[in-house]
Amino acid sequence: MFKWCKKFESLLPAIPLIICAAIFYGADYYPGETPEEIGLTWHECRVSEETYMSVSNEMQVERCFGHPADWSGTDGDLINTQEIQKPIFVSADQPYLLNGKQIFLARMGVKYFVMYDGQKVGPTFSDVQLGNGYGVPEFSVDHGKGWYVFRGVRNGNYYLVEISSQNAQNAMVSVP
Repeated sequence: MFKWCKKFESLLPAIPLIICAAIFYGADYYPGETPEEIGLTWHECRVSEETYMSVSNEMQVERCFGHPADWSGTDGDLINTQEIQKPIFVSADQPYLLNGKQIFLARMGVKYFVMYDGQKVGPTFSDVQLGNGYGVPEFSVDHGKGWYVFRGVRNGNYYLVEISSQNAQNAMVSVP
């Protein structure tokens, strides 16, 4: 009756290794889109480790992207975490509506990435600053008036990332 099981019996020791690989590297291989393909503009600014946790988002946005940060009047676009539609094995942090579509920092295993309208967007990060009791609000995710800003670490480098819709009214300048 269970003859088919014998065929897979030799693979059983590999199952824990496969699970560990999925936990550590799953987000890196999760299929995604480029920001431009789904109507987003992605700007990132590499910052020093000291600046990463010592200069507020408001000041850092102006330094990096050349425009003032304006996140006033955005409470209507906040989303309850329980209302998020997300794939299995993905947790969600800091959900928000950008252009009427859900955007949030997703976590799969030990890596973070952005999900927008149910799709992975951009690169993965080994760490991000979240405002869920562990991060300091001035350095955590900010959002409003068509912007979504967060701080992340990728390949040992520190970044401030700003995401907006391509049709955002304010022009942004990207700093290399």
